[in-house]
Amino acid sequence: MLYDLISLFFPHLCPACDEPLTAGEPFICSHCIGDLPLTDHHQNRENSLAKKLWGRFPFEGAWAFLYFKKESIVQTLLHKLKYENRPDIGELLGERHGGLLNEILIDQKPDYIVPVPLHDAKKRKRGYNQSDHYAIGLSKVLQIPVEKVSLQRFKKSETQTRKNRIERIENVSNVFQITRNNPFAGKHILLTDDVATTGATLESCALALLEAGAEKISVATIAEAY
Repeated sequence: MLYDLISLFFPHLCPACDEPLTAGEPFICSHCIGDLPLTDHHQNRENSLAKKLWGRFPFEGAWAFLYFKKESIVQTLLHKLKYENRPDIGELLGERHGGLLNEILIDQKPDYIVPVPLHDAKKRKRGYNQSDHYAIGLSKVLQIPVEKVSLQRFKKSETQTRKNRIERIENVSNVFQITRNNPFAGKHILLTDDVATTGATLESCALALLEAGAEKISVATIAEAY
């Protein structure tokens, strides 16, 4: 009754449809949860994200949780995650994706979850890195520590949104580096990001991690653009 009374005057709204949440609905309403365009990547090693990354760097597996397209529920959620101070969306989606990945990572569990970093200037402006919070959600379920300090973006690149595939690759080429306290040598890294479009950012990060001595790379993203 107290929850209903508070909600009457200060309703919690679903970030996807802006309808009031009912008691027990965590951040996203049950209707929108049911409408999320889930991939089957955790059931198919030769999925579309993996094929996108084939031949670019060696990896154990690559899995996106959702499919992304413009003017969709996923675009709405990710826009609020990135630009409207809703890091909780990233954590919730990470927890749900982690529940699926837990089934396939039990025998090859990574040592660290490493989110793709933002440049310090962009992170200060936004207040947080959206990929950090997706990684935190994954970590809660997979019980793998998040390492978000040692991989750094030392060059501020332009937004990837309106760039073609070649421009995206050039835009993020050699912009990531490992700090002196390198914890990645000989380790299996689960590299995470919000959206994989061409895979250029993931490739650049993975190559930096491999150069630093990482033994294995796996990839997980909230969504894959198609």
